[in-house]
Amino acid sequence: MYKIAPMASRKETETVRKFGKSLAYVAFGSVMLDALITYFLKTATGILLPVNVVLPLFLLMIVMSSGWRAVLPPRHVIIAFFVGVLGFAIGPPLVDEIGAYRYIEMTGALCAFAAGYSCMRWASEERGFVRLVTVVGGLYVIVSFMALLAVAPSLFPVVKAHWARGLMVVARPEIMTDQNFQVFYLFPAALVLILPFRVVRFGVSLALTIGGLFVLAKVQTRSGILVLSGTIVLSLIAPIWDRSLGRWKMLSMPIIFVLLFAIGINLILREGAFAIARFTEVGFQTGYGRLLSFLYLFKHIYDPLWWIPRGNSEFVEEFGTIPHSNITAMFLEGGIAGLGMWVVVFLVPLVMLTRLFFRRQLDHVGIMVLVAGLSMMIVQLSLNVPFFKQPWLWAGAVMGVLYRSRAEVASRRRSEGGMDRTAMVGVDGELAA
Repeated sequence: MYKIAPMASRKETETVRKFGKSLAYVAFGSVMLDALITYFLKTATGILLPVNVVLPLFLLMIVMSSGWRAVLPPRHVIIAFFVGVLGFAIGPPLVDEIGAYRYIEMTGALCAFAAGYSCMRWASEERGFVRLVTVVGGLYVIVSFMALLAVAPSLFPVVKAHWARGLMVVARPEIMTDQNFQVFYLFPAALVLILPFRVVRFGVSLALTIGGLFVLAKVQTRSGILVLSGTIVLSLIAPIWDRSLGRWKMLSMPIIFVLLFAIGINLILREGAFAIARFTEVGFQTGYGRLLSFLYLFKHIYDPLWWIPRGNSEFVEEFGTIPHSNITAMFLEGGIAGLGMWVVVFLVPLVMLTRLFFRRQLDHVGIMVLVAGLSMMIVQLSLNVPFFKQPWLWAGAVMGVLYRSRAEVASRRRSEGGMDRTAMVGVDGELAA
């Protein structure tokens, strides 16, 4: 009788923890789907509803099933969050343009980070993650196509923004979200291209990636096209350091894209004419404008008077627009504390995860998350998104993979050293604290 009770307890614990891992995937997916859910809710009700209000509930359920460690990052990261939040928190009282809504934005961003961290720290099953990014990417591509083709416009509405091309006013479609933010929801499907070749999986991912490029061209977002193209390039070169990803792609995929480009050159020039024009004809919001935005940080970072939040007004007064650099935005809206938090939360873990990749210490899911993190870093060099949830979600995922991979490496080394693995490995097979 005394032997049966512990076994039952262990099974119960494993079931509860598996439930927590499933919830982590749900929380992760809910953040990825926020624009799509909001889009349909607004279409149905006419009201813009904040769909991520349920995210804290998911996180609470994860904590109840798996404990606080399932959502809380390491101590030094929590300290960085505390310092950074203090920096951003003093913004609304000091700067008129930063409203009290900033506190809600900060809460949402931190919850998105926790969702990404929890999912990738404890739930690393490859098939589930591949299905998640494929389904989410596929939904966004399909809905965007339906909207652009004006199929059932009452269900798939398009907002027409405009920009001036010389003396001609050009319509710029907006679907679900700002055109420049569209890439946040379209690039995940391309991550599957990183994995070893499987006919169906590769074919679906390639089709969704090409569809994503088409959508980004139609909504005329230069940064989005560059980021998705960069994701494709990273998926091609990753096998140089990890042969298990399949090196044949380094030759075959460029050939496939060249052939598709040659076959569809007329379609590309016709459908992408306005996107091409935005690369070549638009003024400040080009690469030079983004470089100015980034350098503005180093112009003022050594001045202690700029170490408290100042907002974007002085930048707007000088250049006529907000800075197209998220690093600069963190500094202007959170001061030196906000910038320091960005370094600890976004930059350092990405650098450390890249080192693990070059040491061949990442699994396939880890490599996918690394490429996603690098893509998000490129986006942050181009867009002003200090509390947009998607970069925070992937930053959490990067940190989750980092500490899971470190734990797995440490566990293997200790096991190879002849130590008792039962002293190191918890009930669910993870490294004990």
